[in-house]
Amino acid sequence: VAVEVSPDEFGNFVQRGFYKGPGLTDQVIEILCDYPTSGQYVRIRITEGTSNIMNIAEIEIYTF
Repeated sequence: VAVEVSPDEFGNFVQRGFYKGPGLTDQVIEILCDYPTSGQYVRIRITEGTSNIMNIAEIEIYTF
């Protein structure tokens, strides 16, 4: 999955993190941005495959 960030609602998303997977049940995954990033919207998107399923129970985003 790609972690993408946008400063606005117009869809100007830029990829800032990536997780190759596959994930395991109850696995906690940390994805760090490749460098300091600012934005208002965060999108997590499957980038490969046709029958992939993503079930996210909780997302925490930390900023300073």
